[in-house]
Amino acid sequence: MWQRHQQILTRFPHDCNILFVEPSFWLSLAWSVINLSPLDIIPHKVCKNITIISVPTIPFGDKVSILRKINDKLINFWMKIFMKIYHLDDPVLMFYKPRYSCVLGKLDEKMTCYDITDDILEFNASANWLKNNVSKLINDVDLVVTASQRLYEKISQERNENIALIGNGVEANHFKKALGNIEKPKDLENIKSPILGYIGAVGEWFDDSLLEKILKERQDLAVVIIGWSFKLQKKKLKDLQKKYNNLYLLGRRSYQILPNYVKYFDVCLIPFKICQLTASVNPTKLYEYMAAGKPIVSTHMPELNRFKDIVYIANNHDEFLSYLDMALRKKYEIEKSIKIAEENDWNNKASIMINLINRS
Repeated sequence: MWQRHQQILTRFPHDCNILFVEPSFWLSLAWSVINLSPLDIIPHKVCKNITIISVPTIPFGDKVSILRKINDKLINFWMKIFMKIYHLDDPVLMFYKPRYSCVLGKLDEKMTCYDITDDILEFNASANWLKNNVSKLINDVDLVVTASQRLYEKISQERNENIALIGNGVEANHFKKALGNIEKPKDLENIKSPILGYIGAVGEWFDDSLLEKILKERQDLAVVIIGWSFKLQKKKLKDLQKKYNNLYLLGRRSYQILPNYVKYFDVCLIPFKICQLTASVNPTKLYEYMAAGKPIVSTHMPELNRFKDIVYIANNHDEFLSYLDMALRKKYEIEKSIKIAEENDWNNKASIMINLINRS
């Protein structure tokens, strides 16, 4: 999935030698076997200066304390091997997954950074032992970067220096393609307008009860969902699709053709649960929708408050439906929307990150 770390790292200077560690060796191996392709587990370049690797560990070993310690040693061992293979001396370590805090201080690193995109400990699947990993990174790295104001304020309670806020962003020019004359995807051709659209992963943060209320009470509206779903949410979506004929689950689509879909959405949705998990979220899709010049209806998240003059922000389900009607009826301030998106372009975010690392 093309996310914050891919967007930022691909914008680093081309003379940076980047080793990107994907935490999915065994999943990648299974995928490689299914597709008869070894590429997913063999280190490979995605561009001239970025190499993808994955470190083998004991499958499901992290569930048991002693096996988790063995996995720590395996991660350290393989990382040292890869560092030698790719001639990485005095590296800068950037952490996205706290699971890998075990390498901190073990690789003769020159500088360390922890980029916090979500409040990971609020996820239902987060193990209790991860708390120590998160705390270690927050307290011991040289620089902490957060993706939202709420995360910044929370981290400031644990450390009082070298903390920075770099919000999420958008590849503005890519999504601005939706403003032009681009081809309508074939799987949208038989879906009647108005179309309410959602792009992105569907996980525990997604409010399926709100979705059902929309499907039930606005049966004249088509709801299109594009993205990967976790197992539990996938079942819920499938059940809703059987129950309502105005729900269209299109699954994953290439990042490159997402503007083709967003162009034909009448209103874009961010139907997240209002809870502790989403209180720290700065949704990337917000800026993508803005760059495409589309009206947006979202449930309330603190990070969206600064956009309340251009985004419909609902505090409950009834308000969400009311805002849907307004978004479909009222003229949208496209120019203002695009300006916000351009101000939050990933190029700007990457430049800030690079400058912070160089100064640390």
